[in-house]
Amino acid sequence: MTVLWTFEELLAATGGTGSGHFDVTGVAFDSREIGKGDLFFALKGAERPMGICS
Repeated sequence: MTVLWTFEELLAATGGTGSGHFDVTGVAFDSREIGKGDLFFALKGAERPMGICS
């Protein structure tokens, strides 16, 4: 697989901290589709009143 970002590149880009080492080989926006090596982005959805399901 092609490495999209290295651990060091992510830390530099975000100003974050981390432990361990990993390479990002994919991106996921749906937690049901996360695979090994994926970077997950949580996106805020539309707000609904409590008790309303769709």
